[in-house]
Amino acid sequence: MKKKRPIFVIISYNPVRGYNSGWHESAKARVFVCANDNGRGCDTGKGDTDYERAGSVMHDLGHDYYNGKVPVKDVKEYIVYSGLYAFRSAIDMARMLKQESNALVTIVACSCEWPEKERMVAKVNIPLIRCECSGRGFLGERVGELLNGG
Repeated sequence: MKKKRPIFVIISYNPVRGYNSGWHESAKARVFVCANDNGRGCDTGKGDTDYERAGSVMHDLGHDYYNGKVPVKDVKEYIVYSGLYAFRSAIDMARMLKQESNALVTIVACSCEWPEKERMVAKVNIPLIRCECSGRGFLGERVGELLNGG
């Protein structure tokens, strides 16, 4: 009997270095990247401010989730990136994913306003991992690690 590969989902309002949105598979894992392939959310979204533009991209990614583009069955872990501009939206999405699945949910965030991010995430009891601004490199490395079984 063929062993079922774990499924991971990466969600980011920025691009993920080396991986466009969609499925990436290996013999060890399946990773679905749901990211803004057009560039940084604060540059490509709709709105007048960086916060509004990044928030609009996060909203669009949430819409993709509800319309079935993001797989929800048998997901082992969701990894949600949030930098400075859409942190509240990312927390809302992570909280929703945690409530609606049995999967581990992790938020990855840049160090900008880190104490405030720690305080906000503590309220929802979701792990928080620090990365570089934009998260592109960290998330790209993480996808590679997951595909290699790590």
